Amino acid sequence: MNVFSNKEDALRKLFLFFAISVVVTLPFSVPLNGLSMILLSVVWILEGNWKNKYKKLLSNKIALLFIGFYLLHVVGLVYTDNVSQGLSELEKRVAFVIFPIVLSTTKFLDSRAVGKILGFFTATCFVAALICVIHALYFYFFQNNSSYLFYHKLGSAVNFDHAVYFSFYIGVSTFITITFLKSKWMTLSVAARVSYVLLVFFFLLFLVLLSSKTLIPTVFLLCGIFIWRTIVQEKGILTGMVAMCLFVAVSALVIFAVPNIKDRFREVLVDEYDQTNPLLLDDYEFYHFTGGAIRLAIWKMSVEIINERKAWLLGLGTGDSQDVLTATYKDKHVYPGDKALGIKGFLHYNAHNQFMQFYLIFGVVGLLLFLYILGLSFRMAFAHSTLFLLFLILFTCFSLTESTLHVQKGIVPVLFFTSLLAAKLPPSNVAPRGEGFWERILI
Repeated sequence: MNVFSNKEDALRKLFLFFAISVVVTLPFSVPLNGLSMILLSVVWILEGNWKNKYKKLLSNKIALLFIGFYLLHVVGLVYTDNVSQGLSELEKRVAFVIFPIVLSTTKFLDSRAVGKILGFFTATCFVAALICVIHALYFYFFQNNSSYLFYHKLGSAVNFDHAVYFSFYIGVSTFITITFLKSKWMTLSVAARVSYVLLVFFFLLFLVLLSSKTLIPTVFLLCGIFIWRTIVQEKGILTGMVAMCLFVAVSALVIFAVPNIKDRFREVLVDEYDQTNPLLLDDYEFYHFTGGAIRLAIWKMSVEIINERKAWLLGLGTGDSQDVLTATYKDKHVYPGDKALGIKGFLHYNAHNQFMQFYLIFGVVGLLLFLYILGLSFRMAFAHSTLFLLFLILFTCFSLTESTLHVQKGIVPVLFFTSLLAAKLPPSNVAPRGEGFWERILI
């Protein structure tokens, strides 16, 4: 009996260790992150208890839907032309199966373990951000180079060269910290309270330096609403309004006082080249694209592709979307880059919108299934978990301008945290009676 107890205790510790390894390796190493996923799955297999796991899986609707969505990728191989790319997509999206099954059926995932995993992820993001800031300040003060303080170059110190995905990680870490602060405020010492508040400000400042035009306003707005709701509950509406106004004013000052950040937002509203709206054009030769303009052009071309191929129902298939997009970019004379100057151009760009991406790949069937999974997740989070709700809102806004589930740095955190947070919710997914949307969010 003692042998079995020791074995279970060892497996429990290993499971927690490798679950933490998954989130700790996220900002630093894709290969190590993949290895952590494999080892976590091995421990889950050694755990056994298959009958109970089967029952848990059947009772977790979100897990079943994710598995079903992965099977849709398998079906998409039947009518795709580029089978090798389709198989690569299957391999890349294996997290759609691993995390929902492993995290929803294990007996080793209790509330304490979830708290540790979230805490390690936040600490890891803090360390990664701190390394990047120190690295950037070195170049600023000793090399007279300010470029490392902003956008993609800011993350180069930890080899995280995509500022938008790094912003997503920082946003999630911010929400973990503020929800923890709210739940533990009365039990924390004054020093601990100050430390966590400073951590939130550090994350928000680092987010501003990363310069994501989508995630900066999203995170700041959600933080402002969270502060409003918390203070209203404790101090009343008037105090909440004052706090909200101060937060918005300080946020706007920080964002628009820095020239580099201001220019990033300015390009959304002002076209320096006085060009025609890309939605009105059929050819983009010599067109000067901004981040917003290239997305509008891609979305227009994506809809045209679906219409021309009459692929509304099932899409292009698992492996064909990028090939077709790239061919269309070439036909429309989208800027191909300049190898001599080391400029990539836009021919490798995906749909830059997760909803449009799934529409391209799987048509209306895939898009509706994805929306149903997202809607069910929102319903559960809305009823039971503020952190899960904040995470889903952030992911949804992120997905409006990026194909978030197209690369591992997006697939793994989204599937991991969705499965992790959904696995610990109560069985009921019905929101409390008498509490509407705005009451839930603002009051």
